[in-house]
Amino acid sequence: METQALRFNELYTSYDNYLNSIYENITTYNYGFLLNSDIETIRSNYDSTIKYVTTLIYNYYYEYYLTSASEDTFKRLHTMTMVSKLPYFKSLVDKYNNLINTNLDKTNGQENNATSNGQISRSGDSRQATTPQDLSNTNYIDDYSSSQQKYNHSATDTRTNTFTSNNTGSISDTFKHIEDIPKRIFNEVISLFGKFFFSSELIEPYAELTIEESIKKLNTKITDLNTRVDSIGGKVYTLEATLNQHITDYLEFSSKTSEQFTEVNSQLDMIKTKIIEIETTIGDINTILDNINGEVI
Repeated sequence: METQALRFNELYTSYDNYLNSIYENITTYNYGFLLNSDIETIRSNYDSTIKYVTTLIYNYYYEYYLTSASEDTFKRLHTMTMVSKLPYFKSLVDKYNNLINTNLDKTNGQENNATSNGQISRSGDSRQATTPQDLSNTNYIDDYSSSQQKYNHSATDTRTNTFTSNNTGSISDTFKHIEDIPKRIFNEVISLFGKFFFSSELIEPYAELTIEESIKKLNTKITDLNTRVDSIGGKVYTLEATLNQHITDYLEFSSKTSEQFTEVNSQLDMIKTKIIEIETTIGDINTILDNINGEVI
């Protein structure tokens, strides 16, 4: 069974109608559970993303037809698809907004700072002596000398190690991302939602009905048919009444005509009788005349 396909810009005559419908559908079909959020939280967290995505969809598919013959089916699936992808699209939109707000003066730079602190302590014993020449081949300092000197050395070395580095990439990389992200969002949105639309310029578009929608359409047609049957029934009743009146009038006319024909026939019979009587009288007169003529001769 086929039906005339719905056009997107006829279903939503303005962008605001479409945007408001998305929020209404989220509430109607309880799609907030997909984001574990109520409608107000969704408006607060995803409003800019929803507007970004819906603007692309509405302007791109403005004159397209819907692949679904049912308006309700379209709203359900279309809105569910959008809500399920909102976190992903939001991350791209946020990344894009961060990039366009980047301070380019700090781009392509690096900053390093370093300080350190610590403590050094040294201690020990030292002995020293002058070795006589004759004992130069002996370990004089250990065997003969009792001179000993202690030392204790303490020093503090203060260092604080802090390293800070800002590597923000080049300006060209920043501009490339600013250019690439909108393209990525556009391509993915158009591809993702393309299954809900089709375009046909040469033939009148039609869409297959679902069983549920077919039943609704059939019930509507049955109701229309019943209305027509009732109307025809009324007309038939009126026609029957008119016909019955005509039959009554005809029978009355026939009855009167029959009576008139009977009277005419009766009068004709009387005329015939009169004619016969006249003919008989004429015959009698002729006979008398013949007799008179005979006597004269």
